[in-house]
Amino acid sequence: MGAGAGAHGFVRSYRALNQEDEIVIFSKENLPFYNRVQLPGLYQRCATLGTACRMTDEEEGDVDIRLHRGVGIDKIDRVAKTVTDSTLRGDRL
Repeated sequence: MGAGAGAHGFVRSYRALNQEDEIVIFSKENLPFYNRVQLPGLYQRCATLGTACRMTDEEEGDVDIRLHRGVGIDKIDRVAKTVTDSTLRGDRL
């Protein structure tokens, strides 16, 4: 999944129910978990990057996720349960 505000909400909600499952997130962006609605404010200097960010690096550790920054998904093989990411590395899920 991507790493926007929706992913942030999902991770928080899911972790409240289940602390055991592995959560792996691929984000094409190097600065994930920001609120895209805040972007116009950043450009107009009405908002700061701190107000747009939804999850800090420290919080990533608290919710126990594996985050691939700057890496998108190119292919999903549902039968083999693998994904091929934009670095052409295949990972088994």
